[in-house]
Amino acid sequence: MQLNLTNCLTPSSDSAVLLLSADEDYLVILTWLLEYKFSQANKQNQYIRKVFNADRYFLLSSLEDLLVNLSLFGEKNWIEIYFKTKPSVEQQKQLTKLLSLLDENNRLILICDKLDKKEQASSWVKNISQFGDSLLLTGNLRELRQWCELLIKSLGFTISQAGLDCLLEMNQNNPSALYQDIQRLSWLLAGKTEFKLEQIRNLLTDSSQYSTFNLSLAYLTGNLVQTKKILANLVVNTDQIILVLWQLGEDLRKLLRLKNELRNTSDFATITSNLKIWGDFVGAFKLANNRLSYQKILNYFNQIAQLDQIVKGITKGDPLLQLQQLVINLCQGVSARD
Repeated sequence: MQLNLTNCLTPSSDSAVLLLSADEDYLVILTWLLEYKFSQANKQNQYIRKVFNADRYFLLSSLEDLLVNLSLFGEKNWIEIYFKTKPSVEQQKQLTKLLSLLDENNRLILICDKLDKKEQASSWVKNISQFGDSLLLTGNLRELRQWCELLIKSLGFTISQAGLDCLLEMNQNNPSALYQDIQRLSWLLAGKTEFKLEQIRNLLTDSSQYSTFNLSLAYLTGNLVQTKKILANLVVNTDQIILVLWQLGEDLRKLLRLKNELRNTSDFATITSNLKIWGDFVGAFKLANNRLSYQKILNYFNQIAQLDQIVKGITKGDPLLQLQQLVINLCQGVSARD
């Protein structure tokens, strides 16, 4: 049975096998989901948890003896297998044999990359549906909102819809950043039952005003004054330089993909949605796309690589000064050679 985030957490979904798939960006959601399900399952049964990281050479058949032998001693097994990408053809065959050994005492959870429609219709996914359940996240805003509501509820408080909208926008709909801010809200005002819009803004303004996400919005939009202000308050040590470099790289990669997709279609809204660009960032990326050429973007990548070497001490230079110049150039749409 194919589940959504809500019914995946109900006791009725505690089947022998569960397939979870999502983009890497949404791994924080799957991690939280698994921790929640494991804690709930252990309230009634004490499972022995075993976690495996599977590359293409990992043998699922090696788990057969493990399940058979441990079951003889009455142990309850909770087995998680994280695939680096997706199960290989041989692993898919091995999985089919493994499914028959699973029951309420031997539960198997498979975590892999996002499955496209063709892969969802494959025989191994259908076999899993016969024995258990699957949760296949597509990475849309509706799923993200649903997860936030579940996370907030699990922490014992509520947020108004306007407050949740504000929270999503402040964090650029980024699951990892959202998780941190929702946790922070639960700590800031212990005992509160509901956070309203103004409380969200007041409590999170300090962390969001000078965050990499707001810096990203400023330089993509081309707002030089705001870019300089946020950068000056945000970056004071090497760790923060590394964080900004990571965000720059992510934004530039999205810009390249955006330009490539625009060669095939002019449907800007669909392209940005597929790239997980939402809210104010849709307009920001449109402005940046018009302002920055392929060559300039590639030139910025070279500067990021050079800055990375300076931060690591491989080459000499002032990393803060060079970072400031790089971000300002990107904001203005010029390169070091212009």
